[in-house]
Amino acid sequence: MEWETVYKEKLAHLQSLNDAFNQSTIVAITDASGVITYVNDKFCEISGYSREELIGQTHRLINSGYHPPSFFRNMWNTIKGGKVWNGECKNRAKNGSFYWVKTVIVPFLDEQARSQQFVSIRTDITDRVKVEAALRESQALYQLMAENTSDLIVSFDRMGILRSIFSTRGQSMSLMEKSILEWVHADDRSRIKDILNSILENNQVEQFEVRLLRRNGAWGTFLTRCLPVPDSQGRVERVVAILQDISHSRWVEQILFDITHGIMSETGESFFSSFVEHLAKALGMEIALIAAKKGNDALEVVSHFIQGSPEKSFSYPIKDTPCEQVLLGKKLVHATKVQANYPSNPLFRKLAVESYMGTPLIDSRGNVIGVLAIMSQMPLTHYHLLEPVLIIFSSRASAELERREREREAWYMAYHDALTGLPNRRKFQEQLE
Repeated sequence: MEWETVYKEKLAHLQSLNDAFNQSTIVAITDASGVITYVNDKFCEISGYSREELIGQTHRLINSGYHPPSFFRNMWNTIKGGKVWNGECKNRAKNGSFYWVKTVIVPFLDEQARSQQFVSIRTDITDRVKVEAALRESQALYQLMAENTSDLIVSFDRMGILRSIFSTRGQSMSLMEKSILEWVHADDRSRIKDILNSILENNQVEQFEVRLLRRNGAWGTFLTRCLPVPDSQGRVERVVAILQDISHSRWVEQILFDITHGIMSETGESFFSSFVEHLAKALGMEIALIAAKKGNDALEVVSHFIQGSPEKSFSYPIKDTPCEQVLLGKKLVHATKVQANYPSNPLFRKLAVESYMGTPLIDSRGNVIGVLAIMSQMPLTHYHLLEPVLIIFSSRASAELERREREREAWYMAYHDALTGLPNRRKFQEQLE
């Protein structure tokens, strides 16, 4: 079927992004006070701290002491003001070593435009910083450092003609003597020409993002730092460019933007239907749902999106479903063969569900009040890429679900006797009217 072919193509693309994401992207979530509430495996790996050591701490734990207090004041004022902060930070690992990260911090705001939590997406740029330092000290070390960095490093002359290319795989000759602009996406060429001219004229370092053509024919977004190399007269004769593929980070940021933009103005019941629709479409899932806990043995599906359209709500028992585990406060992933694990689940059979990912929805008192889940008819091979997105938006879903329950409680108290639970005079009067 055509949709299966399209889905498989998207899945293959997501898998490649997933591999890159897990190898190079560092994700952390903090509350409004800056206390860490979530970190991914890469954060633990690069910092040397375990997840247990990081959760509940602030980023002071990895402060290197390199940046002045004004650096962090500016960062904090920016994100508390509801704006995205971009920058580069030098951090200190548990073993005392230092590492550099390019950081994007995205604030998530509540309905009163107050900061609710902050999501940090970081890329390790330690190798790039080391290479730049080595280049400044001695251009003779250029080739040695280039062969030992994870970044792609190229040099080109004043005409933009490539003269050398280095990567972890060694020097590549296939693009030598060609213009660097042949790599650049057509929509970016005019801007890049202006930047290169500025480097040549002003003998200054420039950093920018650009879409470049990869060997496999696909376009990728690269963080690029260009360093001018002047001759003895001070005239720039060559430029060294250090490139780092950040396509996976940009993809995650785009998902966050798409979902956030889609639900920004939604509250109440309209939030739930809008949220599951945007979540399913952004993540490429056939099914997404929000369900509220109903007693101790059932869930009420508040809203769900199935194969391109919203569906009516319904209730179902949690026994012999993955939601039974999620309601215990555990994130759960069945990357494949979920039907085999839950053979008595009629919904899975009816919708041909193959994979499942769910996270608990927790209210302000720490109680599990529901479930946020996504499902697919194909194996979920890219779940590591999707997990941070699900966790990020679960807090907003939890807040809306808690508010929904409080409104229901208030309505019930207004129309029912506090002692007997029977409808009161006000309810009968409104029915008569």
